[in-house]
Amino acid sequence: MTADTDATVSTYGAMRANERVTRSLAVTIGLGGVIYAAMDSPEIVHQARLLESWWTPAAVVLVVGFCLALAVAGIKAQLRTVRRIAATLAVNYLLSVAVFPLAGEFGGLDGQASWIGRIIAIGAVAAALVWTPKITLAYLVVTSIIASFVARYGAGDSALFDYVQHAVRGFCTAGLFAWVVVFAVRATTLLDTESSRAAREAAAIAAVAARTKERAKFAALIHDGVLSTLLDASRGRESAILAEQAGRTLQEMNEFRSEAVDRSEYDAAAAIGFLRAAAVQVNTRVIFTARKQAGFDDLKLPVQAAETIAAALSEALRNSLRHAAEPGRDVRREIVATVGAGGIRVAVIDDGAGFDPAAVPTDRLGVSLSILGRMRELPGGAAFVESSPGRGTTVTLVWGSDGIR
Repeated sequence: MTADTDATVSTYGAMRANERVTRSLAVTIGLGGVIYAAMDSPEIVHQARLLESWWTPAAVVLVVGFCLALAVAGIKAQLRTVRRIAATLAVNYLLSVAVFPLAGEFGGLDGQASWIGRIIAIGAVAAALVWTPKITLAYLVVTSIIASFVARYGAGDSALFDYVQHAVRGFCTAGLFAWVVVFAVRATTLLDTESSRAAREAAAIAAVAARTKERAKFAALIHDGVLSTLLDASRGRESAILAEQAGRTLQEMNEFRSEAVDRSEYDAAAAIGFLRAAAVQVNTRVIFTARKQAGFDDLKLPVQAAETIAAALSEALRNSLRHAAEPGRDVRREIVATVGAGGIRVAVIDDGAGFDPAAVPTDRLGVSLSILGRMRELPGGAAFVESSPGRGTTVTLVWGSDGIR
């Protein structure tokens, strides 16, 4: 691998099921809101004349504008951006509905229901896309009550039965869509977890099978070659024949050593899959990015090295989950694996609380033993920790670093 080759992002296989479904739903929700607004634009314009001038433009921007943003983000943006826009859309809808009575009078829409009260499903499915089922249910209840009040308020209908009927209908309709989204997200999250576990188990089984075959062949070689040669030597066999037999045995042992290396190595795709599975097993929401440099297809990562890197990676991620949290904000965690023919580098990055590495007590073995020590004992391996209070932490794991920038 050459040092002047630019790194490029590689997905190493298909997008995870949860991300794929989340993006598809985001595009569907966003386009649905935009299409509704386009179809109902005459009514929106008509009602705008009957309300305070500030409300309709604000509601259109906060709801329809964010629907458009969600649809675009579902195609192009990072997944965390998609989730943030969906959460903002849910809040924007509730806010727009809640302030409606400030923009118009009771019955001020000439018997019509407000257009904003009819699209409760937009807010509900956006909430279901990013929030837990309990929070989504609470959101749905509150929004149904307020949206029903707004619809009856604008139409000038004060009948309790009509109000309750409208609220129940809105809750059931929006709840059906939200229920589908909730279970689609949960199902794909479970699928990703099980797929990662299966990939990790398959890699471990393959490694065990490879080592078992190596031991069997090595045992046969020892019996048929080494022991036979020693036995013949003890019996005083002719020296020329004995020398030829010993040379042939040494050649077979060298060939076996070369073959054993080939059978016990991961290529680039397998190595990335193995490390991604290790990360997801610790935290399913961690961002995993793979980058490649020239010659990455030639990577030969020994199984033992892959297992050591995966163990150190897992420990670094667990440390981040335990110690990096900061009150009042979400900590962003990302793993970046850079692959080349000469080796692999894995960076575990968070923007959390950070710490002073020099101030860590000697009896705290999580970093010094489970990460740094583990990588030092790996032939060709190394590890580095960069951190400071308030500036996050980066743990870098390197194996066979020649050519990796």
